[in-house]
Amino acid sequence: NYQTITKQLIVGQQNPQGQQQQQQQGQKEPQGAKTNEDSGYGKDIKDIPLSMWRLVSNPVYIVTCLGACMELMIVSGFVVFLPKYLETQFSLGKSQASVFTGSIAVPGACIGIFVGGCILKRFQLKPKGAVQFVLVSNLICLACYGLLFFLGCENLKMAGTTIPYYNSSPAQHNVEPFQVNLTAACNFGCECHMFDVEPVCGNNGLTYFSPCHAGCTAFSSGSNYTNCACVQTNVTNVYTGAEGAQAQALNAHQDFAEVTVVPVATAGVCNKPCRTIYPFLILLFFMTFVVASTQMPLLMIVLRSVSEEERSFALGMQFVIFRLFGYIPAPIVFGNLIDSTCMLWKSTCGEKGGRCLIYDIEAFRFKYVGLCASIKIIALAIFIIDWWLVRRRKNLDQLNPMSANELVGSIISLDKLFEEKANLEGQAVPFNGECISGDSIVDTNSKRVLIASRHLRNDSKS
Repeated sequence: NYQTITKQLIVGQQNPQGQQQQQQQGQKEPQGAKTNEDSGYGKDIKDIPLSMWRLVSNPVYIVTCLGACMELMIVSGFVVFLPKYLETQFSLGKSQASVFTGSIAVPGACIGIFVGGCILKRFQLKPKGAVQFVLVSNLICLACYGLLFFLGCENLKMAGTTIPYYNSSPAQHNVEPFQVNLTAACNFGCECHMFDVEPVCGNNGLTYFSPCHAGCTAFSSGSNYTNCACVQTNVTNVYTGAEGAQAQALNAHQDFAEVTVVPVATAGVCNKPCRTIYPFLILLFFMTFVVASTQMPLLMIVLRSVSEEERSFALGMQFVIFRLFGYIPAPIVFGNLIDSTCMLWKSTCGEKGGRCLIYDIEAFRFKYVGLCASIKIIALAIFIIDWWLVRRRKNLDQLNPMSANELVGSIISLDKLFEEKANLEGQAVPFNGECISGDSIVDTNSKRVLIASRHLRNDSKS
């Protein structure tokens, strides 16, 4: 045995560079791999229930996952229905709304994730600092949701839906209670159907569901409809000022003149200027950027809240939680909420079904943004609890100490040491249980083994 050790020491002195490389490779070996090999963690499927219980009983892990789940619930619900929101709120086409969604949400999320990782690395954020960063980001997003309540358009003035058909003065238009009804005396005999929206704009400033619902009986050149009975009932207007001066040629003895306008309707809606879409898109990009920047800090908190051997399983459990409580229920909740703002459903054989034809866009905006803000408040409360839990566990801000399994796995028995040295020579040198004298010239690793062998001399074989 002494001769074998002497030969190995001579070989080590002749090739010190190769020995240093082997030592560096041994030091660079992940401790988690050693731990898994020595402890047997994750090798048996029977350990899954115990592993799940260890994660469920970890408050920092569970609270962080729930907070991130609320964030993803907003993202999955908000982004899925964002094209419909843009289409109804700002009167955009389907393709145009989809282009805006993709060109704003996707780049904002990609840049946010990248910047969040850079901030995490640049400032060396620990779990406590990461939670504080997430809290500040949530407060900023919550303030942005408050601005979204005001970035929208007003309801379209459509006869029979947002306002009633009327044959009275403008002061009596808003009659309460009002119920959606596209049938009026002016179009009762037309037998109009509600297959799809074909809006026309009457020269009285009102939009009608279709030319039939406007009571139009003739079609002129271009896109104009004439002899519209529903438009005719409200075309008598009083003109004063400069317009009245033109009418005074007909009646010079009156201070005002009544002018009867021909009842005509033009294809399309009576648009009112609404230029809030550009501030909305800018704010949407900023909010997407801020939300995405919190993904890397949240991931770091999850990884630091569990032991090294549990990290792979913890990430898998996290995605299960995301899908159960985030991705799956979010479209259902948002979809039902949006359906509640529908004013007129497509009717088939007298039964409602299919799709919504007209939304109350103001109620749509308030409910849609309000739901996102409510979930954000819940997420903010969860992250406050998470900050309190992380603050109590001060060891999270320090390097994780080696566990007992890692310590046991790092102790190399004398038998294993001699087997490794014999393999280098292509020989197998058995160990007879004798202790080596401390006067021998050995490297640093051998010294640590000799110290350990003094305490483990009797059970070194085990």
